[in-house]
Amino acid sequence: MIRRLLRLAAGLLLLHGCTRLPGTRGTGLPADADRWEGFFPPAAITQTWLDRRGIPLSSRTVGQVISRVAKLMIADGPRQAPELELARMHARYCADPSVRTWNHKRCAALKARRCQGGRCSYDHFGNCSGLLLGRGRFLTAAHCMVGLFADPRLADASEVLLPGKDGKPGRALRLGAAILGKHDFSHDWVALVEPGAVDSAVVTVKDGGLDPWPTGPLPARGEVVYMVGYPRAERRSAEARRAHGYDLVFGTPAVTFGRMVDPNRAGRPLCCTDGRQEHWRLTEPCPTGKAGEGYRGPITRGALETSVDTTNGLSGAPVLDGKGRLIGINVTVTGGIDPQERHGGRVVGVSVAAASARLGLRRSTRATLVLDTTAAEAWVGCRNKGADPATCLAASRGTAGGQVAEIARSTFVSKEGQPPEPAVEQVKALVRRMRRWSLAEVAAEVDAYLPEPTGGRVRIYVVANGHPVGDAYVRSVRFEQGPTLDARGSP
Repeated sequence: MIRRLLRLAAGLLLLHGCTRLPGTRGTGLPADADRWEGFFPPAAITQTWLDRRGIPLSSRTVGQVISRVAKLMIADGPRQAPELELARMHARYCADPSVRTWNHKRCAALKARRCQGGRCSYDHFGNCSGLLLGRGRFLTAAHCMVGLFADPRLADASEVLLPGKDGKPGRALRLGAAILGKHDFSHDWVALVEPGAVDSAVVTVKDGGLDPWPTGPLPARGEVVYMVGYPRAERRSAEARRAHGYDLVFGTPAVTFGRMVDPNRAGRPLCCTDGRQEHWRLTEPCPTGKAGEGYRGPITRGALETSVDTTNGLSGAPVLDGKGRLIGINVTVTGGIDPQERHGGRVVGVSVAAASARLGLRRSTRATLVLDTTAAEAWVGCRNKGADPATCLAASRGTAGGQVAEIARSTFVSKEGQPPEPAVEQVKALVRRMRRWSLAEVAAEVDAYLPEPTGGRVRIYVVANGHPVGDAYVRSVRFEQGPTLDARGSP
């Protein structure tokens, strides 16, 4: 039940317990906000196209990030819906091969729906967007990940899709470990326990050793910004689309443009002040408590406001400056506007600086991993000479890795439950496989998730002590002043 509520809260485009009422266009937006409305395929963004629309950007700058912006396909578990609704959804996402290729998991689940009496059960898939930061890290919004964080089975069924050179998906990456900058989207306790929450998340992925993507300072008010992601613009009016020259978009790559409305250099939090999302504003301090049935309090720290067009599917998309540098992560929209129907609300992101601080991504150094198999080799050599197990275990203890393993062994293994001795050939095969590891990819995970910059060398000890639960004891991620690894029981 808790997982269902978490996924529901994350799927409502961050309504966050505030009531969304019909409203008018937000005030204070740039005069050309309407002129730049729309979601445009990357192939359409030529220099002539930009110049004709008065967007002072280089097409080369816009295009260079496309290969790094990925689609997060989110497994959301079983749902029920009317059969006609699911038939329309299948036609929308699965009839056109160019759309279906970006929605293959969604289409497979819709095709396998189980119907009776006009209602169907099916496995639901949503999507967000995000940026491959480099060094094995994928940056997105926390509300995209909260359900996956609560249920590892959903994380296993989800994936990160990378664009290929032909506009179709290239590789699909599995989700690794995740750190969330905010957990409580039902807002039962966020004001008390997560006062510094930032709607951002970082996930480890095997990106093939990408270099870090450049970041930039927050642009001034009025400067041009843009966003790349995978919107689901399903209900925009034909009139608006004709006026601005774009089509409906069903989760395929697209670019949208706007200006910086408020860089919020003072760092005011985005606050729900009276229970209504159209009245969300940047203010310090946030009110707290309840307004009727609605939540009053902080939504996220590190907020910024732009006039880029947005809709479902663009949560987590990178917000970039005129030089293509990452400045923020797209989160939500305020102003009482339904982004499926029209453009015009203030689009809220969180700054990359706030996300980096919250997630622990600010690192001036990087670990270099060294695979140390001395302990295992000492044990194997001893056993190959025919020595007894006790003698060979003593030989292994004489190495640094053996000493570390012995501390763990004495802590976690009872005398009544000694593990069986490993087979010599199995240990030798394991060592051979580990020597073929890409230590650069492993280092990316270490560097991303240790609470402090490591630098220097970090040794991975390979031992043959038959430990029943391995040599890693990280049990959870703890959020206090920020995310840290909680290595309970670790020596």
